[in-house]
Amino acid sequence: MTAIGAYFRTALLIDDSAVDTTEDLEPLGPIPADSEPTRLVETPSEGTPLSWNNIVNAFLKVNVVCSVLRPNRKDNILDMAIRGSKVADLLILDWDLFGDDGEDTKKAILRIIETDPRRLRVIVIYTEMSFRSVTDALIKECGLTKESGHIFCKEATIVLVFSKSSVRLMEGEEGSDRIASYSDLPKRIRKDLEDYFGGLVPELAFNSINIIRESAPRVLATFDSSLDAPLLAHRALLPDTSDAGPQFIRLLTSELGISLMESSLTDMLSDDSIHKILNQTNIVKEPELCKELPDIFKTHPDHKRREISELVGEVVTLGFEEMGLTDDAPSIGRRQLKRLINQFFDCFGVGEEPHKSLAVLMSSTQFGDVIPRLEAGIVLENKGKYWLCIQPLCDSVRLTNSRRFPLLPLIINANQDGSIKSRSAAMIWAANSKAIPVKFGSSIYDLEMPEFEPEGKLFVEAQEENGKWWFEDKKETRYRAVCRLRDEFVQQAVQGLTSGVARPGIDSSEWLRRLSRG
Repeated sequence: MTAIGAYFRTALLIDDSAVDTTEDLEPLGPIPADSEPTRLVETPSEGTPLSWNNIVNAFLKVNVVCSVLRPNRKDNILDMAIRGSKVADLLILDWDLFGDDGEDTKKAILRIIETDPRRLRVIVIYTEMSFRSVTDALIKECGLTKESGHIFCKEATIVLVFSKSSVRLMEGEEGSDRIASYSDLPKRIRKDLEDYFGGLVPELAFNSINIIRESAPRVLATFDSSLDAPLLAHRALLPDTSDAGPQFIRLLTSELGISLMESSLTDMLSDDSIHKILNQTNIVKEPELCKELPDIFKTHPDHKRREISELVGEVVTLGFEEMGLTDDAPSIGRRQLKRLINQFFDCFGVGEEPHKSLAVLMSSTQFGDVIPRLEAGIVLENKGKYWLCIQPLCDSVRLTNSRRFPLLPLIINANQDGSIKSRSAAMIWAANSKAIPVKFGSSIYDLEMPEFEPEGKLFVEAQEENGKWWFEDKKETRYRAVCRLRDEFVQQAVQGLTSGVARPGIDSSEWLRRLSRG
């Protein structure tokens, strides 16, 4: 089991045929191909009984706690499904509920996707209905896209389809490999999810969430009720008592960060782990792309006796430094290294976009559901120009009157063809949802100082319009909130500005000054 499989720990099954029985209907198996063609078996109007006891036990064997609901005809099944999707990692639905031919299930899927399209949800259809009719409805009526196997997706919602044990299909017929007994269903679901999400970065992300879950008892034991009095006393002393909330969040996230740092998570990026990944996958494409890369290894003493693809894998595992392929090596210069690195990136065969996406994630974060406040780190856009707010947090809150906010220009650092120029400081998502490299302005005369009104609050809050956040200054100039730059990047930008401000002006020989600029 991988970290991906271990993430899914709770399930809710909604089925109108659930009964209290120990009988487990095993699959009858596919009808032999040389038999007479037959249609999917017709099922009784109430459906073949589903043993809730056996299916709960089957999930428990793979460390998943499963609840089963048997709704009545008068129950609001749509509401059940939507609430269940919010609290359970897996939502398992029968397709034909009280003979409605999938109407409630289709409505539930659409509502779940619309409620929060960015939230990962997994829905499993476990049905006796015609497999083809179910999958066609998911595509045509629910707008899902078929991925590998019988996995369907829309936004961040994943839908898997399985047939119940009572179904018999012709051997080789669509869906004949998706018939699952109660005891087999949990393993089949887990395998689909591990195959779909499989990859180094998903493993890191899922593993991180698992570590945070498992560290919860320690964190909860640390933050006990004995801290109530000092926290309330601290809050009472703050000029703005609402500041206690963000402060506590930062305190809590630091504890969770320690849990991740102390875990074995970093072992997933160790030399041995990466070597295994390269042996198991084709992340580094070969041999076509690798053939274009001989120059990068000319400084390696062993390059003539080894395959290029093998050396590429060694660079990925050990890094350029240990391979002697950085600009510190006497036989390779900075300009040559840049060209060779671009060739090296081509070996991954994924183009520039994934590299840009990672650069954006390492530079900035997107806004969640909480309304953004204007403070240090907020990136703004106005008429194609980008600005970084560098107002310190302590000067962004407890406002009783309007206040000017210093905005540092972010200079788009790309060529006309979109290629990245050197000395880029960060990468952000542009207004057109494209990743753009930027560098920080460092001249105090380039600062903008628009004045914003807190409008009855103790801080300047954004306004939502068509799914975007906007700030408006007193001159009615509107700035779109683009993203939030990470703290260390903000500090770097401010340091560059203050260093420029502290630079002394001098009178020197013009002959000497101009010669020194060469």
